[in-house]
Amino acid sequence: MSNMPKAFHQLFWGFLMVLIDIFLFRLDLFPDFVGFLIIHAGLRKLELRDREFVIAKKWTTALVFLSFPALYQFSPNVLNGIVLSNRLWLSITFSIVLGLMHLILVYYIVKGMIHLVESEKQTLARKSEKRLNFYVGGILVSLVILTFIFNVPEQIGAFLLIGSSVISLIVEISFLVLLKEYQRLYQVEKAVSNIQQ
Repeated sequence: MSNMPKAFHQLFWGFLMVLIDIFLFRLDLFPDFVGFLIIHAGLRKLELRDREFVIAKKWTTALVFLSFPALYQFSPNVLNGIVLSNRLWLSITFSIVLGLMHLILVYYIVKGMIHLVESEKQTLARKSEKRLNFYVGGILVSLVILTFIFNVPEQIGAFLLIGSSVISLIVEISFLVLLKEYQRLYQVEKAVSNIQQ
């Protein structure tokens, strides 16, 4: 129990680091692979609690290595006019693949979270299940939108790209809020346990 708040703290900060993309001279100041390493550390603390966390940890390992190319921004700034080049096509395809893997990672983590609380905190388990459905639906819609960018005029493509980014941002924030809720839950339980000892 003592590692649970720290594990969810690491998951929160790892996913936040993956979410934030700030580039300086085309280098990501918050590299995704570092975020995935932090997530991996959090999952190591949870892997004995549920099998879903073990599976999630394997996906995190793959994402650590696959996210290295995202450290450098290869594509031009697509908001200044979509340049339908091979480089952009490769960048969007790579983003879709990483997005799907990220989705699978979150799926297994939330499933593990649900298993942690389903016997004692059914309300939180149901809330987590709804949040997972919202997340999966939102990310799939966002990824489907990305596939249309090459088949529409530039102005519509830019609009679709912005829409996809907004949807992703909303569902990622909802997931981060859920992680914080679990962290607070286990902080309270740890404090109560310490008082009773």
